[in-house]
Parts: sequence; structure tokens; C-alpha cells
Amino acid sequence: MPISIDEFQQGNIIDGSSNIVLDFLRSNRDQAFTQDEIIKGVNPNPTPESFIHFLSAMSSLQLQGLVEMREISTAKGSELYYKAT
Repeated sequence: MPISIDEFQQGNIIDGSSNIVLDFLRSNRDQAFTQDEIIKGVNPNPTPESFIHFLSAMSSLQLQGLVEMREISTAKGSELYYKAT
């Protein structure tokens, strides 16, 4: 049965990479992570493609309001941290 565009817009699009990242962040809700920490958290042996998958996943998750990003000042300088909303 078809649904209206309004009903469709309320749904979430979550591909495989996004789902893996979101599961990781949700299972660690009490912490925020850098890009490298997330990539290594979901794939202990990351490849160059892991970075591309991460960027794609984060873009989708942030647009849907499922992940929040903040710039944090650290001893290393400024870093981006992510957490599940």
C-alpha cells in the first residue's frame, strides 16, 4: 500500500555503514568519539575505504539528527567529536 510523502519523509534512511556507526555510538552513549576512534571502533583493521564509508555514514546520520558533532579544544588542538543523539 502506498504511503504519503509526509509519511515517507518521517522515515530514516540508514545504509549498512551508517547502521554500524550508529550502533557503535548508541552502545557507548556516555562518551563522544573522534573520527579515528569511531573508525577503529567499528573496524579494528581499517582500510583507506573506511574513511570514505565513515564520511558517508556521518553525513547521513547528522542530516537525520541521529548523531551530533562538536568541535572540542584539546591538548592536540581542535578536534571533532561525535555522539549519538
